Amino acid sequence: ESTVTATSSVVKVSVVQKLQKHWGLWIWNDVDNAEWSKTANTFNLVIQGVKSGLDSGTYRVQLDITMEKADGSTETVTVYSMEEVLE
Repeated sequence: ESTVTATSSVVKVSVVQKLQKHWGLWIWNDVDNAEWSKTANTFNLVIQGVKSGLDSGTYRVQLDITMEKADGSTETVTVYSMEEVLE
């Protein structure tokens, strides 16, 4: 679950949440069937995703967040969760 909270000047938030697995050095691959997206006409958005049957390894969540202001300007940022090891 991810929560995005922007300033009150934001009128629309779109989020793509992806689960990624570490494959060595700086290589992260998207996990199949582990992508969720949500758009809301608000500055606050919560997105959830559940994936079962994962292999052991190191995982993280990537969020691509696009925010739109009332004047029509947009900004997109990418953030990552902390890494989690699944044994």
